[in-house]
Amino acid sequence: MEKICTIIGPMWKGERRESMASGSPHLVLCADGGYDAAVAYGIQPDFVIGDFDSMPVSHLAQIPFRQLSWHKDDTDMRLCLEEGRSRGYRVFQIYGGLGGRLDHTLANIQCLAECADKGEEAWLFDSRHALTVLLPGEYTFPGRAEQYLSIFAMTERVEHVELTGTEWELHGTDLVQTYPLGVSNQMRAERVHLAFSSGRLILVFCDKEG
Repeated sequence: MEKICTIIGPMWKGERRESMASGSPHLVLCADGGYDAAVAYGIQPDFVIGDFDSMPVSHLAQIPFRQLSWHKDDTDMRLCLEEGRSRGYRVFQIYGGLGGRLDHTLANIQCLAECADKGEEAWLFDSRHALTVLLPGEYTFPGRAEQYLSIFAMTERVEHVELTGTEWELHGTDLVQTYPLGVSNQMRAERVHLAFSSGRLILVFCDKEG
């Protein structure tokens, strides 16, 4: 089992501690105000990175940190991913990266695309969603009736998509960026199978309400 790097950003309204994966990650990094969120949930960070525009640096208590200039190209989240990579991590679980500012959410999804291109596994989680970016290949997931499954083309075209074990299956279908054909599917089998031959896909699992 590969070691896991957990990255925590500011947790938004409605998020719960229970949304975080059970067990102990091998490394906990916080992006700026994610430190306050981690402490509120009883989690001890190993390192904090940020320009501290969402939390004063005085909140840090005996925690190693790197303070950045606010005038920079990289986001705090991307620099947390770089920190994890520098320590040898290739599996990332990110909390507090969805549900706040839309521009930050989109930036975080772009970070997942970079992770995929580097051969890493990276997920964004909140209380209701799990999201990742996939490259061409074959994938199998547990079929959960209590969740929706959605897939979106992140490149101009995603070719030869095969999706089985769902209410609406796909067989050799091409997905394009300008049409949301893959939204809100229902999982109907114990295992869901997904494959495609080119492009990038965004995969989203969403808990059903109620």
